[in-house]
Amino acid sequence: MRRAPWKTAAALVVLTGTLAGCAAAASSRPGEATVTRPPASGSPSPVATVDPVAAYADQRLRNLTLRQKVASLFMLHAPGTDPATLRQFVDRYGPGGVILMPDNIPASPPPGAR
Repeated sequence: MRRAPWKTAAALVVLTGTLAGCAAAASSRPGEATVTRPPASGSPSPVATVDPVAAYADQRLRNLTLRQKVASLFMLHAPGTDPATLRQFVDRYGPGGVILMPDNIPASPPPGAR
């Protein structure tokens, strides 16, 4: 079943708007904290500390293309049990996750498996 082109375009517009809204809301850094130390000899000066995990996540997100960001929002299903085919599917579409269903599990274990 093929989707109408306008439905696909509408979905992309909604996703782009969602990502743009997320980018605008990300102006305050949740990983940064302001620490105020007691004054040594005058007025207090706040010192910003950066969470290394948040810095790593920010770096990874900055390096993603818009297509990769949109693809990461989806969890998809690919039928079949061939690992190479499943890997090609993931490499081609780059989804945020893959849903495994009964058709992804072989009916009987391969020879030599325990």
